[in-house]
Amino acid sequence: MEQKQKLVAEFAVTEIVPIVVVIVVAGIVIVYGLLIQSDVKDDINQTTASEAYDAADDTIDATGKFADKLGIIVTIIVAVIVIGLLIRYLAGRIGGM
Repeated sequence: MEQKQKLVAEFAVTEIVPIVVVIVVAGIVIVYGLLIQSDVKDDINQTTASEAYDAADDTIDATGKFADKLGIIVTIIVAVIVIGLLIRYLAGRIGGM
């Protein structure tokens, strides 16, 4: 007979630091990306290259919307970590009784 393997996802508190570093780096990259996009948009003459100007403006708007959602993404990640730790703690308490 085949034995079914139990899939266990484990998480350690020490994994929080790399997650935070990734989020901070992502935020920095987004900010500098927006600055570069803004400089490119400023270099484009709106009257002669209106399509390029509009494209640059749309790109800045789209990147800005992603940056607005970064706070929600961080909140979800923190909530997942806390819930995972609580489940692990409670499972240990219930299983130990």
